[in-house]
Amino acid sequence: MQLLHPLQNRCFQFSLAMMELLGKERTLTRSQIEDLGEEFRLNPMEIADTMVVLSENCLIELLPDIKRWTSCKLLKEQTYDGTYTLLPQMPAGILEKEYLQYILGLDEVHRFLDEETIEALTLESSSWYETIHRLFPQGDATSNGISKEAFTTILTAILEGRYIQYAYRTKMSSEYLKTTAVPWKLEHSVYDRRWWLILYDPVQDRCIKSFLTNLEQIRLGEPHGFTEDDILAAMEDLKMPEPVVLQVTDIRNGLERCFLQFETQEIIDTKNLGDHRYELSFVYYRFETEEIMRKLMSLGTSVTLMGPESLKEAFRERLRSALE
Repeated sequence: MQLLHPLQNRCFQFSLAMMELLGKERTLTRSQIEDLGEEFRLNPMEIADTMVVLSENCLIELLPDIKRWTSCKLLKEQTYDGTYTLLPQMPAGILEKEYLQYILGLDEVHRFLDEETIEALTLESSSWYETIHRLFPQGDATSNGISKEAFTTILTAILEGRYIQYAYRTKMSSEYLKTTAVPWKLEHSVYDRRWWLILYDPVQDRCIKSFLTNLEQIRLGEPHGFTEDDILAAMEDLKMPEPVVLQVTDIRNGLERCFLQFETQEIIDTKNLGDHRYELSFVYYRFETEEIMRKLMSLGTSVTLMGPESLKEAFRERLRSALE
């Protein structure tokens, strides 16, 4: 979630903007800092907390007249490679804290954090948070049969660059087959609470996307030695030459449902066509074709598939088979 990414922290972004101004003007008044803080939707307490962190790390200092601030270290001292000293960890703002509380209340969080950690992070939500609109997942997080141990094993393998050994089943057979592959990325659909795992098969030099519920007996394997670029190259081979282009009519929350259904796709363009009509295009991979068709059919008449022609023809064939 980008909101909780350290580089997306509003206090951090505010600090970068303030340092940039200090590099030009050398000093800033308290009023200028407060105005800048408002641009990043920070309240006075959040601004004060951020200034304390910057002061404690010798990045800014308060001038004797107590009305102006100046850069102290960041813009004066450079590291050996010519870059500026990195900013320290910024405090979390109220918005980040509130969304963290919401996330901690979801059942999925128990697959990644122990109860002691959850308890340490849990705070009381403020009253204003209850008034904002937020998604309530449609699926059941407790019925998918994915154990916390499976998540831990997969995440450990990704972090340490190791294979996983597992048993899987295909659409054509209920019998489990055993294999070894490189886990690359976990994906989660907020809309229906499904989990996916993208793996790299070095024997076939290709990537596979599978429901996590289809994998069993997941075990940690040996180090694999493949780089991120190796896996990305294999992914590139499976990328379809043309993006999916959709025209969305915002009826019955069609636009929101469309974005939720395709939340894991790499969206490359959006357009407002007027009259409550929008255009959305995104990249997709060969192994995602069936899933994309399933999602499009669930969206109904609010979404029209404009391209590519190959996917439109696959839809026509699916409809012809259904009619027969």
